[in-house]
Amino acid sequence: LVLRCVKMKLWDRVMTNSNLESSIERPKVKLDRAKASAFALKHKQADSSGRYTVFGQLFQQLHSLKPSLLRNDERSWHVTLSGEFADDYGGPYRESVSLLCRELQSSVLPLFINCPNGRLDISQNKEQYIPNPNACTPTSLQMYEFLGKLFGIAIRTKNPMDIVLPALIWKPLVGAPIEFRDVENIDRTIATVLDQLH
Repeated sequence: LVLRCVKMKLWDRVMTNSNLESSIERPKVKLDRAKASAFALKHKQADSSGRYTVFGQLFQQLHSLKPSLLRNDERSWHVTLSGEFADDYGGPYRESVSLLCRELQSSVLPLFINCPNGRLDISQNKEQYIPNPNACTPTSLQMYEFLGKLFGIAIRTKNPMDIVLPALIWKPLVGAPIEFRDVENIDRTIATVLDQLH
């Protein structure tokens, strides 16, 4: 048995020791919120190429970087907003994370879809999103990998991402067992069928 305070002290030391050296500048990204907004309004298709949305713009500029360049305990990148006069003392960075979270839980990106309960407007947890089983192109898979990096950044910087993932998705990520009600909470129809087969 290892006490939480001991584990957290070790965790914090590992995080601090693996941070980007202070002499190395954070990556700079340029985001065009107007471009992302115009895409969302005009197009009925998702940004499958990862070029127009805020998530896509970040993906294009950061995904190919060496991951160690994103290790920082405050902000992992410096944001310049196209056509806007904002210095990044944290606000534009937080706004970029907020916008990409909203995009992930919408139809402008191909990575997530509304859960079956939400699509059928039945039962509970209708607002939750699940990974899109059709998002299997090489670009989509790279986007999922980039999302994993963003999750790591959120943990490192202690800035949680506002993404509502159902227990069926997050439990395997943390090693927790999945229960029948986790299925029922996002897909009542399948849960009913499984219950009848049991």
